[in-house]
Amino acid sequence: MSSKLNFGEYIESIAKTAAKKLGILSRARQYFSNKQRLQLYKAQIRPCMEYCCHLWDGSAKKYLAALDSVERRARRLIDSPTLVEASLQELDHRRKVASLTVFYRLHFGESPPIEIPSILRRVNRLVGHKHFYA
Repeated sequence: MSSKLNFGEYIESIAKTAAKKLGILSRARQYFSNKQRLQLYKAQIRPCMEYCCHLWDGSAKKYLAALDSVERRARRLIDSPTLVEASLQELDHRRKVASLTVFYRLHFGESPPIEIPSILRRVNRLVGHKHFYA
């Protein structure tokens, strides 16, 4: 997270890393079939672009567009529209599902509660006082 409290720099670094990995796969494309390229993308590149995506999913579209660009390049590299459509969901969809999954687990108590350290808790001087308003 930057000093401006956004994930822009982080997302750009993820996109850069994923683009480098995709470039390596692109240079070695002649040695792999479409199905193998798809498996390599799903195993090596996509996890890099999805790690903790539920935290930064709400970032500005200009940052997320860099990741979408890498995904479009990967779809062209796989070069099999039927294979891609059958087995690859869009990154945007996967980010939304990840966010909803975390929300579901928190809401229904399937994950441990989030504890706020005491140093971050706000101290109110009226704690313990009862006020009645007429």
